Amino acid sequence: MKICFLYSNHHFAHISAQPGIAYKLALSARTFGATVQIISNQAGNVFLQPKYITLVLFFGLGELKTYLFQIPKLLKTLWKFRPDLVHVHGNLLYVFLSVLSPVVRKPLTVYIGETLDIHNVVLRRLFVFFLKRAKHIFVSSEYIKQQLESSTIPAKRISLVRLGLDRRFLNVEQPKRRSIDVLYYGDATRSRGFDIVVDAARKLPRKTFVVLLRGLLNDCLEKITEAKTLSNLTIRYYPYHEPLEEILANSRVILLPFRYMGVRPPLTIVEAMAVGACVVTSPLGGTDELITNWENGFILDGIQVDTVTMLIEKLLANNKRMQAIGAQARKTIGKLYKENEYHKTVERIITS
Repeated sequence: MKICFLYSNHHFAHISAQPGIAYKLALSARTFGATVQIISNQAGNVFLQPKYITLVLFFGLGELKTYLFQIPKLLKTLWKFRPDLVHVHGNLLYVFLSVLSPVVRKPLTVYIGETLDIHNVVLRRLFVFFLKRAKHIFVSSEYIKQQLESSTIPAKRISLVRLGLDRRFLNVEQPKRRSIDVLYYGDATRSRGFDIVVDAARKLPRKTFVVLLRGLLNDCLEKITEAKTLSNLTIRYYPYHEPLEEILANSRVILLPFRYMGVRPPLTIVEAMAVGACVVTSPLGGTDELITNWENGFILDGIQVDTVTMLIEKLLANNKRMQAIGAQARKTIGKLYKENEYHKTVERIITS
C-alpha cells in the first residue's frame, strides 16, 4: 500500500507540531508495510527527514495562492507516486485537494485541528460540503467533533485523536525549584493576550516574568516597547538558548490569556500542562476537555488584568498547592496524549 500525507506549513517545523504529526503518522504507516510519501510547502530548513520517507517540498505560505501555483507539480508528484490513499492535514489544503479530486481520483482522509470559526461563512460551507465526501475525518477535540456533527456530518465518520505533543515535554526532568514566577510563550499579538501579560508584569513588579516570543505583529508593538522598560520582565526571541521544555518546566505559572486561537485545544496549553506547570488561561472551546478548574489548572471566565494578577499572587504564595495542581496537569496529559494514538490513527486511515 502507498500512502501520501499532505501537510501545510512545513516551514514551521521548528515551532509547530504539524511536521511532527506527519512524520509520526508516516513512521506508523511504515510498520503496516506501507510505502510513504510526504508533500508539503517549505520556506526554510527541513528539520526532520528520515531517509526511507519520500519528502516533496515546494515554496510558499500555506495559502490558496501557494497551492494554485503548485497545481502542476502537485499533480505530477501524485501521478508519479500513485498513492492508494491520501491523508490531508490543513483545512484549506483539504478544500484544495477536494476540488482536484476528480483528477487525483484517490480517497481522502483528513485531520482537523482548527475550529471551523476560522473560516468565513462561504468557505466554511464549502469546507463542510467537501468534508461530507471524505473517507474518514479525524479531529483534535470533542469541541470540533461537535461542530462537525452540528453541520450534519455523521458522528460515525469522525474520530477524536489526541496528536501533536512531543514526548520530550512529558519526559522533561522536574526541577527541584522553579526559578521563573510567570512565563508566557507564543506570538506578541492581542489575540494571544500578550498585552495582558505585559500589564500583569507591570502590576506585579516583585515577580519575575519571562516572555518567549516566536512572532511579532503590528497590533502589539507598543506593548513590546513597554515590556522592554520593565525590570522584572525578560524577553527572549526564538531560537531560545535552552530547550523549550526545560524553560517551561522551570516556570511556576504559565500564563496563556488567549482572546482567540484557531487550534483547539491550543497546543501551548497541552505542552505547559505536560511539564507540570500551573496553567492560567481563558475559556476556549476544547480547553475545558483538558483543564478542570482548581484541580489541574485555571480557566478564567473574564481575562482582566486585575483578575489575573490576583490569582497569580495567590498561587505564588502557595507553592505546595501549585505543585499539586501541576502534578495533576501532567497526569491528565499523560493519559490523553499517548504514542499509540498515531498507530491507531494510521490503522483507521487504512481500514476506514
